[in-house]
Amino acid sequence: MSLVIGYRDYADGSVWMASDGLATFGCAQVEVVKVRRYDNGSVLVGTTGLHRLNNVILDLYAPTMGSPHGEHPYDFALRFAQDLRLRCKDAGVLTTNKEGQEDMGGRVLLGYAGSLFGISSDFAVIEHAPWWAIGCGCEWAEGALATLDRLASPLAPEARLRFVLELVAKRDIHVGPPYTVLRSGPG
Repeated sequence: MSLVIGYRDYADGSVWMASDGLATFGCAQVEVVKVRRYDNGSVLVGTTGLHRLNNVILDLYAPTMGSPHGEHPYDFALRFAQDLRLRCKDAGVLTTNKEGQEDMGGRVLLGYAGSLFGISSDFAVIEHAPWWAIGCGCEWAEGALATLDRLASPLAPEARLRFVLELVAKRDIHVGPPYTVLRSGPG
């Protein structure tokens, strides 16, 4: 299972992304990477859902997505989602849900140029700010982030995200260390 959190830092225009590293493989717990930085650090991608989807997105698709430089962030997110749909189809990970829509079996967070986007399992793209959590424990994470914002917490983004991951891990058995926290360049 996975928890991925995206966070926009309005102070410097960067986007942060964090995830837990816990996964199960049969009856074993293993460590996996769920967020990565691409295009010389300007793009962050995080995945939840099936580990095969994680392989398709982080290992096969994202490294070949093409440079977004000069592209409007929303246009890049739309292109990313459409290209991802084709890649998932080629890899055989798409299913058809009861409404007849294609479904990739997970969700994706995408950070680029100071913007944070969610890509749903049906490839819909939504821009979100200032933070977003997907996967197991996402409600706990969003509640903690809302509380920290409301209390005007002095925690810097990296410390804030680690704190939230540790808090959620105490409440959700599907979330656990090691934790990864990455930062993109400013928008």
